[in-house]
Amino acid sequence: MRRSVFVIALLCLSGLGMAAVPQSVKVQGFLSDRSSGTAVPADGQYSILFDLYDAADGGTLIASSGPVLVQVTNGVYDVELPFDGADYDEDQRWLSLTVNGELLTPRLRFVSVPFAFRAERADSAAEADTALDVAAGSVTLAALGIPCAEGEILSVSGGVWTCASLPTPTPVICSAGDFIQCYEGAAGTMDVAACRAGTRSCGPGGTSFAACVGQVLPEAEVCDGLDNDCDGEADQGDTCPNQPPTAPVIAILPLGPTSAHSLSCTIVINSTDPDGDPVSYIYAWTQDGSPRLDLTTGIVPAVETTRDETWVCEVTPTDGEDDGPSDSDTVVIANAPPTPPGNCSISPQFALTTDDLVLSFDPSVDADGDPVTYIIVWRLNSVLQPAWDQQTTVPSSATSDGDFWEATVTPSDGLDPGPSCNPTASVGP
Repeated sequence: MRRSVFVIALLCLSGLGMAAVPQSVKVQGFLSDRSSGTAVPADGQYSILFDLYDAADGGTLIASSGPVLVQVTNGVYDVELPFDGADYDEDQRWLSLTVNGELLTPRLRFVSVPFAFRAERADSAAEADTALDVAAGSVTLAALGIPCAEGEILSVSGGVWTCASLPTPTPVICSAGDFIQCYEGAAGTMDVAACRAGTRSCGPGGTSFAACVGQVLPEAEVCDGLDNDCDGEADQGDTCPNQPPTAPVIAILPLGPTSAHSLSCTIVINSTDPDGDPVSYIYAWTQDGSPRLDLTTGIVPAVETTRDETWVCEVTPTDGEDDGPSDSDTVVIANAPPTPPGNCSISPQFALTTDDLVLSFDPSVDADGDPVTYIIVWRLNSVLQPAWDQQTTVPSSATSDGDFWEATVTPSDGLDPGPSCNPTASVGP
């Protein structure tokens, strides 16, 4: 629905003597569109019918003009209506407007200015109440000696006659309850982060809107994690000093490594960066207190380690601008026992009572290079046979039909035993 609020202004032209009065009246007004629920100034051409009545409601139609196409710009329109002086014989005149076929209410009352058309009827001083008191030609521009320009009027101020401009009426642009949206922040910041528009309500008399209230405007950026200046980015620029990442938690794996193991400096708990920056890590290894600058990753190959060495891994987090606190772990390389003997067997595996039982195996390997010795133990039907300890052959004379023999070969480097092998053989008739 559209609602129009109008101010009526009579165009007055100054003249000399009995100059004719213009037979029209200038109407200025403000047209707003409320179809969206909010009063918005109208723009474009509108068909408007102007009707002049003798009452606020009902009454008699005195004159009509239109409908005519009226240009409305930013809510304001200006039109001259061809109403002559005879239309103002009485002191009650009301203007009704129909815009694009929609009758607007209430009617607007004409006040004193349009009734100046009655001045045309006073062609002689005989119709003036003071005609007998004023001598003909006693009050003229020439007599006063004041050369007023067209569009000016004579005015008395402090007892002195002077020329003055016609007062410009202030248009009524709104009514009680009207409001418009307002925002005084930079373009592109409204509805970003906390920035919001406010409202301006219709002021007293409807001639203006009050100051904008309720708006939230951009502020200077501060280091608080918020987008204070409503540009879509929080804490940008040099607002916040860089905050380095937190310390990680690391461990060297495996636990209890030997020289047969590679060392892995493992991050158990990652660092975090308060600014959300990506975090990378700097690895530093020392071997028996000496930096190993050639080792820059989290891995030390097994060939680099030797029994009884002390290795330290230190990990420092960085966000590319500042390093955070580091964490470290230390291990001592333990003895590496020999590997189990290879290809352990007793021949023949299915022996006769006439066959000797012969134990064979491949040597074990010691990662530390220690010499390897072997402990050999024999069992017959799960019972230890100490007579054959450290022997690689059990003669046939010691075997019988139905025997089940097992040999256990355990390597040792003199410090720790290695894994054993356990070949078996059975004896038949």
